[in-house]
Amino acid sequence: MMNKGKGEVKSFAAIYKALERDPQYLAEKLATDFLFELNRCMKRDGVSNGELAQRLAVSPAYISKVFGGTASNMSLETLAKLALALDQFVHVHLAPCESEVKWFECYGRANAAVARQANHLPTYYSQAAADLLRKAKVVSLNPSNQDSYSNAA
Repeated sequence: MMNKGKGEVKSFAAIYKALERDPQYLAEKLATDFLFELNRCMKRDGVSNGELAQRLAVSPAYISKVFGGTASNMSLETLAKLALALDQFVHVHLAPCESEVKWFECYGRANAAVARQANHLPTYYSQAAADLLRKAKVVSLNPSNQDSYSNAA
């Protein structure tokens, strides 16, 4: 808890709630989340910081700066380069602030046909939403209704 000057005490929950609407905090959270995922992929694939640096044609010191949060340029292009060096894509999804979003592992291209046969949905749908869409036998999951994600059984 924290004193606010006039004797008012603010709980950690209230502080966190305020931070959820702070653009600077959200930008840092996005960077941290990205680096967590990048590190997870590196560990899964047995890729060291040195090997990642080699793949990107940068110094190992730069990779240390990236993971240490002191890299000066974490642009969208930098995120894409880091992801592609691990044969990954960066995906972005917007959701209402009050939503709780859960991501699922993506299916590789080799498993795409199997995923369609098993009636799996795109990775950004929550399990509850996915269950409802399956029960309703929705044909298109694309909000623009262009049928880019088909759920045809």
